[in-house]
Amino acid sequence: MRIVKHDSYLVATCYMPALINGDYSGLLESEAAELAEFENSIPQPFTIEYSRDYRGDVFDRCEVSGLYADCCKITIYIEA
Repeated sequence: MRIVKHDSYLVATCYMPALINGDYSGLLESEAAELAEFENSIPQPFTIEYSRDYRGDVFDRCEVSGLYADCCKITIYIEA
């Protein structure tokens, strides 16, 4: 198997601890459900690449929630 780039997304920084470490403690139940739906839409297993300084690369529409927020660009890689 090889790892290939799947896609890039803008994701609100509030979702980053859950995406990186599986720490959902800072999310509301509705936010955790939105993130789970987003993760389930990506082929499994996947790897995330992100900037180490993810405090908000850009203020834009989050592709998880659809709301405007400080977002980080993430790139998803999958096995092919």
